[in-house]
Amino acid sequence: MNDNHFWTERDLAQIVKATQLSQVLEICLTVIGHIPIPVAMVSGPITTGGFNSLEKNLQVFQAVINKLARRGHNVFSQMPAENFMVQLWREWRTRGNEDYCWPLLHDFYRPLFHSGKIHTMFFIPGWEKSFGASWEHDECGKVSIQRIKLQPSFIAPLGF
Repeated sequence: MNDNHFWTERDLAQIVKATQLSQVLEICLTVIGHIPIPVAMVSGPITTGGFNSLEKNLQVFQAVINKLARRGHNVFSQMPAENFMVQLWREWRTRGNEDYCWPLLHDFYRPLFHSGKIHTMFFIPGWEKSFGASWEHDECGKVSIQRIKLQPSFIAPLGF
C-alpha cells in the first residue's frame, strides 16, 4: 500500500482539480466509502502548534498514518487533500481574517465527522496546542467518535 492508502489514481486526479471545499468533501467521503469499517483518522497540529513548521507537521501526520496502517488500522489519509486545505487557509489569512479558517472546520470536518463514516480519531501528541485539533477533539465527542490520544512514545521511534 502506498502513502495515499485507499486513494485511487482517479481520486487523486479529482482532488487536484477541485476548486471548492464542497468538492473536496465529496471526494473524501467517496474515498472513505471504500475503506473497510471501522475507519480511523488522524488529527493534530498542521498550521498551528506541533513543530511550528507546516512541512514538519505534515511529515509527522504522514508517518503516524503509515504506522497506524501498518498496525492494522483502516486509516483515511487526508494528506491528498492538504494542498487544497493549506491553500484555503493561506487565502483566508491573506484576506485579513485573523481568526481560524472556519470553513475548514464547519464546512469540511464537521460534515465529515457527522457523516457517521469515521469511527476512531487518533490525536498526535501536542494536539491540544492546536486550535483546529482541539476543535476536532470536541466535535468528535459530540458524535461519539472514539478519541485516542497517542503518547509521545508513539512518534519518538519515527524520528520526531
